Amino acid sequence: MVRALFILASVLVLTSLSVVIVNSRIETDAVLITGQPEPVVPNITLQPPPSFKLTEQVTAEPALWTELSADYPAAPSIRADIPDKRLVKLNRQLLSTLSEGRQVLVLIPHLNEAVRISVRAVEKLASGNTSVLGKVNDNPLLDFVMTISQSSTFATIGTEQGVYNLRGDASVAWIAPARAFNHHVDPSIPDYRLPKQPDAEQALR
Repeated sequence: MVRALFILASVLVLTSLSVVIVNSRIETDAVLITGQPEPVVPNITLQPPPSFKLTEQVTAEPALWTELSADYPAAPSIRADIPDKRLVKLNRQLLSTLSEGRQVLVLIPHLNEAVRISVRAVEKLASGNTSVLGKVNDNPLLDFVMTISQSSTFATIGTEQGVYNLRGDASVAWIAPARAFNHHVDPSIPDYRLPKQPDAEQALR
């Protein structure tokens, strides 16, 4: 009986050793064939990506004007000797709705960029015209001044690169560096005329 149990135990041990040897040879063969050991695949549970929430809505600021071709047929008349002038189309609807605190864009074609105007005041003048005052890019040293009437539009825009003037009618205007509009002006000649006053003798008659 004891001999039978000994033989059975020996068989079980030999069987276990055979299984270990076979598994070892299989792993060795896999390395010889592929050059790499069998990859171990980790048990990873994939999680869905978190939902994206738009927390801030970015709204493009409207522009007061857009650039036109210089040969636009309805361009307002202007002196031919003004250099470096560009033609723009006015957003008349936006101009009529400007109010204090509003921010708008102003295109400076010469700089190939737009500056942001923060409107500080809008005043209706006795003449019926509208005056708009603001700051450029929130810089206290850079002013924006605009006068709007039924038939004409004028503006002065201060930038870090210089001052630009805009002059035009109700829908189309020319914009140029301020020096371009004034390059022909002789500062020694007054640009105003006083009415002729009667002399004392004529006043007594």
